[in-house]
Amino acid sequence: MLRNHTNAVSVVASEDWECSKLNVTDLIAAVGGPPSQPLSDEDGEYWDRLETVIDVQQIRLKRGKELSRLALKDFPLPYRWAEFTVNDVARTVHDEVRI
Repeated sequence: MLRNHTNAVSVVASEDWECSKLNVTDLIAAVGGPPSQPLSDEDGEYWDRLETVIDVQQIRLKRGKELSRLALKDFPLPYRWAEFTVNDVARTVHDEVRI
């Protein structure tokens, strides 16, 4: 029976064959292991990824109204975004980028 209230990311039914037949540890290993966590590894890749996000955010704050193809020359962008400003690009991808 599914729960009505939970803090879980997702709810799994006890009869769900995908969860009862598969080894979760093997699945985590298959995707490269657990994610880097900032509190468990001070030198983890999380910090490098966060630094990249901060760098791009600083560019957006300084150059947000400029065309992205000029302000983000080293950043690969789709051709159809040639006339997008940096702010336009940020709005387009704001919910897609994962650290």
